[in-house]
Amino acid sequence: MTITNQPRGQSILEALRWRYATKEFDTTRKVSDEDMETILESICLAPTSRGLQPFQVVLVTDSATKGAIRKVAFDQVQPESASHLLVFCARPDTKDRAEKFFANASRNGAPEEIIAQMRKKVRLGNLVNALTFSRKSWATHQAYIALGYATMTAAQLGIDCCPMEGFFPSRVAKLLKLPKGLSPVVLLAVGYRSPTDKVRPKYRLSTAELIVRV
Repeated sequence: MTITNQPRGQSILEALRWRYATKEFDTTRKVSDEDMETILESICLAPTSRGLQPFQVVLVTDSATKGAIRKVAFDQVQPESASHLLVFCARPDTKDRAEKFFANASRNGAPEEIIAQMRKKVRLGNLVNALTFSRKSWATHQAYIALGYATMTAAQLGIDCCPMEGFFPSRVAKLLKLPKGLSPVVLLAVGYRSPTDKVRPKYRLSTAELIVRV
């Protein structure tokens, strides 16, 4: 897909109308390193709660590993046929990342009183998450924000993808030998649609139906 020069915002909408959850990828085509790095950078730039990025993304390119993940994803072909597979993992423990965040803020000239306030907010947020047993849920929500950015960036680049929740997280974690504290929550298969993949008409509610204006 080539995005042409259009009135403001139209190229974005064109990309979103073009994309769909690709079911079968062309195994003869690979996403370039440059385009893949753009997608990965968009994940890093996604907004997250308190700026802590409580998730980790595993990039899988090895054919055998992708095939193994297919087997624990209800034999769906996307993980294996895609050029790249991204495994988004919730990472509820962000103590180390918080310290890096504060250090960066200090280096960038943030006043100590502001950093102290940020520390207080992070501690309070962690306490609330711990008391309500929602730390993993919170981290999962943040991972999904990054997933949205990756999906949007791929569409802008004319690259297909398919978000996937149908898999066994514990088995994927075991296959990838993930350390304790990382929980796979969603997959994103990335590549180029197969010529034989069926593109179905996109059904979406209209803005009048979905958006409530107040």
